[in-house]
Amino acid sequence: MKEQIHAIIHEILGNLPYRKNPEEFKDSVTFEQLGFDSLDMIDLILGIEEEFKIEVQEDNVKWKTIGDVIKYVEEKKCTN
Repeated sequence: MKEQIHAIIHEILGNLPYRKNPEEFKDSVTFEQLGFDSLDMIDLILGIEEEFKIEVQEDNVKWKTIGDVIKYVEEKKCTN
């Protein structure tokens, strides 16, 4: 699951002015550090929904770090 989330983030980063090495994706890395803006976060939400077949309530998303996304997906997968 973690690798799939990292792949989605890396794909989004491919559209940013700079790229990060996927090996640098630690759970504590913030999306601000990665240079994400609000549109990148929407892309991330859509990617997560598609990859994991879950619905993400955008209004309730408070993801600050990669670890937040992993925890959210794990919790959603357990409740579905």
